[in-house]
Amino acid sequence: MTDGRTHRVAVIGYLVRDGRFLLLKRTTPPRVWAPPGGRLEPDEDPLAGLRREVREETGLSVEILAPVETWFGRLTGERPMLSVNYLCRPGEGAVRLSAEHDDWAWVSLAELESGTPPYLHPEIGFQLANFRAAWRLHKAFPF
Repeated sequence: MTDGRTHRVAVIGYLVRDGRFLLLKRTTPPRVWAPPGGRLEPDEDPLAGLRREVREETGLSVEILAPVETWFGRLTGERPMLSVNYLCRPGEGAVRLSAEHDDWAWVSLAELESGTPPYLHPEIGFQLANFRAAWRLHKAFPF
């Protein structure tokens, strides 16, 4: 029996601190570098779900500033997914990774654009256009 839901919903946080984005490296395939986030629980509020996901994956609290973009697509073998991606300001403190990730880095947009080190996978995961959109919105906020 299905629950009647047509798709899954995920939330992602572009965390920006000192002009750099936080990226996490997944421990399971695809082993891509991506901002923190994940799937919502059934009937979970998206903002509460983003705060939960970021805290679980990084140990950080966040202030959610504004939506950046949405993504809709299908991951292999799953229902379609809608992802709502937000610009966030992280709270103070050090990153503490969950078992879902084995590395992390604060990376500037210039570093992402240079491809060194190669944080972004050319075919899957988040692309430069996503980070550029988040950066444009970030520049509009007085930090």
